[in-house]
Amino acid sequence: MQNLETRHPEATEASLEFELAYQSRVAMDRIRFAIKQTECEELSPAMLREVGFQLLDALERLGTAERHFQGRSGHTSTDLELPSCLSAAPNGSR
Repeated sequence: MQNLETRHPEATEASLEFELAYQSRVAMDRIRFAIKQTECEELSPAMLREVGFQLLDALERLGTAERHFQGRSGHTSTDLELPSCLSAAPNGSR
């Protein structure tokens, strides 16, 4: 049985474009949320952590989408190394 890429390269390309657009949209929403929150005069430490997690999530989504795109197109990219304090949430989730 042939895989989807062999039979319908344009369908695979369209799904890749959709994935990139979706991940970019979610990342933009996370960034907008973080900007709006930082405009507040009083931010609790918990809210500052949430803003950081939202920005980290946006960065990870964009990085994952880029690596997937680069892998599908046959190109390689260098990964952005995050500071260790930003590489994982305190509860172990990302």
